[in-house]
Amino acid sequence: MNELLCRHFARYPNMTVQDAVKLLYQRAFGAEHVVRDAQASLAWLAQERAGVPFDPEAALLEPLGNGLCRVHLAALPPALKNETINRLFVLGAQAHRGDKSGFEQALCTLRALAQAGKAPFSLSEADEYLKTYRAAGCPSVRHSTQYRAQYAPAYRVMPESMARFLPLFCAVDEQARTNGAVRLAIDGNAAAGKTTLAKLLQAVYDCPVIHMDDFFLPLEKRTPDRLAEPGGNVDYERFLHEVVPALVAGRPVSYRAFDCSVMALGRAVALPYAPITVVEGSYSHHPQLSGSYTLRVFLSCPYELQQARILSRNGPEMLARFKSAWIPMENSYFETFSIKETSDLVFNA
Repeated sequence: MNELLCRHFARYPNMTVQDAVKLLYQRAFGAEHVVRDAQASLAWLAQERAGVPFDPEAALLEPLGNGLCRVHLAALPPALKNETINRLFVLGAQAHRGDKSGFEQALCTLRALAQAGKAPFSLSEADEYLKTYRAAGCPSVRHSTQYRAQYAPAYRVMPESMARFLPLFCAVDEQARTNGAVRLAIDGNAAAGKTTLAKLLQAVYDCPVIHMDDFFLPLEKRTPDRLAEPGGNVDYERFLHEVVPALVAGRPVSYRAFDCSVMALGRAVALPYAPITVVEGSYSHHPQLSGSYTLRVFLSCPYELQQARILSRNGPEMLARFKSAWIPMENSYFETFSIKETSDLVFNA
């Protein structure tokens, strides 16, 4: 908390107590209080962004701590649609829930910094403002007139877990505008967040998602030679036959999902055509399939974090299975075909 406040004091030396309180409020509660009507939010974003010139040198993200950040509108590329930014903003506001006790502790930290002479305002100024602020019930506040005149703030608060993918959303919007269709594939390390990213894309664009887990290699194909083949741990032949022709031609996609509990094909999956389609999962960038996509994304995850996530998600028995079999097979596939190096975008956890 000290570091966050001191960083902002240094960057915005004319900020007032009110601006510091706003910063701490955003850190604690995100933007939930701002989003009452998604359409009104979109209209305000469009109006505000129209008055903010694009500055490629501006910092895009400003961390707030607590998993949140400010996304500065001036740094957003023009190709990134207002609808996309607003949808991320609304989703982020809905996802974050604040902590009143943590906010009160943050206010105490703010006062302590003023007392120590490390704030751009005096202790008496801090005490006077905080007394009135607490008496009012600690509401959300605007930036001070002084701050707005000096720094012209124009930003949106959202989770860093969403904001870090803004280059991807920009690429999707640009491709949708120029090509009319986007076929996006997400590959990467186990537990790197492929499914989570696919869900986020689906929530933003209302697009269908195809899971590579539905194309698990059936028993009859699980020969020693096939399993020794880099990337052979997926039924890419069936994907090529059942998915790729419809995907490329812009038609609805239908296939049978593999059911690992019975090691056989199970439920039927029928997906309507959409301008944006996402394929997620390990081996989605297999050389037999990669030519089917217009955009390829790779998610990287450090080994220690990967193990921790798998342990939390799947338990110790499955972690051992991942370490002994599945992770080595994935790594062999990544290295043999330079999957990470040939991806259009790479995001590191």
